[in-house]
Amino acid sequence: MIPSKWDKVTTRQYMKFAAAEESEGDSPMERVDALINKVCALSGITEEEACLLPLKSIEDGISKLKSKPIPTKIYETFNLNGVWFEFILNPKELSAERLAGVMEAAKLGGSQSIQQALFYLARPFKLSLLKRKYYELDASDVPDMIKDFGEIPITVSHPIAVFFLKLLKSSKDYSVAYSEKLMNQAKEMAEQAETDLQELMDGSRQ
Repeated sequence: MIPSKWDKVTTRQYMKFAAAEESEGDSPMERVDALINKVCALSGITEEEACLLPLKSIEDGISKLKSKPIPTKIYETFNLNGVWFEFILNPKELSAERLAGVMEAAKLGGSQSIQQALFYLARPFKLSLLKRKYYELDASDVPDMIKDFGEIPITVSHPIAVFFLKLLKSSKDYSVAYSEKLMNQAKEMAEQAETDLQELMDGSRQ
């Protein structure tokens, strides 16, 4: 019921799991409530179903999963619902629209911010004569696709989110492509986002 590997955990599930970890209190009942929320997040079962499970089996399952670190390999491409995407690893290749989308995501917090940031860091493509032909999605498809990005395995989203936040924070030459005002705004948001995103995604490790 509880996945034994991180590649079976979606981004949306992990963010709910991490939130349950952060909200865990010190009292026995608070710890039990947190356990219930964690198993619901990881397995998709209801709270009523989770309450019928032996607490020891829940603890053992979560401990087994957490004993394995989330892989750090960065996947440049991935397939989501039949659409191939490529992550933009060089921030200089981001358009003003994509950078604005990432910066706006930093304000949102929680799983929605991860999903939106990942969406704007990825560009769809089709293979044409063994080459990638990039294109843009219809505007009407964007909201649903951002939601779908919550289904990306955490093993794909975690490395790219941490990579880009660190890169954005340390970058010195955005002014080549963007105004100084936008650059300063990007750095400020990246610093705020690092707490919201990286600590949520790394903080549950022991």
